[in-house]
Amino acid sequence: SNAQIDGTASYVGGIAGVISSTNDVTIQDCSYEGKMNVKDCAGGLVGVIQKGNVTIESSYFDGKLNVEGSYVGGIIGSIDIANTTNIKKCYASGTVSSTNGYNIGGILGCIYGAAKVNMENCLNKASVSSGKDTVGGLVARTCDHATIQLDMKYCLNMGQIKGANNVGSLIGWKQNAGSTITNTAVYATKTSDAT
Repeated sequence: SNAQIDGTASYVGGIAGVISSTNDVTIQDCSYEGKMNVKDCAGGLVGVIQKGNVTIESSYFDGKLNVEGSYVGGIIGSIDIANTTNIKKCYASGTVSSTNGYNIGGILGCIYGAAKVNMENCLNKASVSSGKDTVGGLVARTCDHATIQLDMKYCLNMGQIKGANNVGSLIGWKQNAGSTITNTAVYATKTSDAT
């Protein structure tokens, strides 16, 4: 507890900055409690997943994640060209915020490339906000790549969500068709500054 990461770095995570592996990677029963004040591409646990099959399970972020730029998530900042990412029984609480960035999510910032993401039994209690666009209580954005697949079930957002445009209590901006959301709920408010 009371950990702190400060600086102008990108690709920052409480557990790992970047995961890029030909082997399976598992993060289980891990946590980060504290503050992060960094540039961009940051996650409460993992900054960026670039390659490999990754499972994050029974882990959490609790603190203040403040980023100047984009691609920020309470658990993972962004997923690029990973094979499969499983996020199970994870939660974020505290605050996840950006002063001037896009793609800010309570659990996950952004999904790019040929990625499959399974999110199950996850909870966001963090307040999520940005002065710019694309903010989501669970996921900020799924990009328009044809092979992206997001399966979300038994998840819950209880955090307040605020942004300029493309603001969603579950997903801020879903660009592709490959997503399934089941038994997922919202007990929170969202605010868009758009007029």
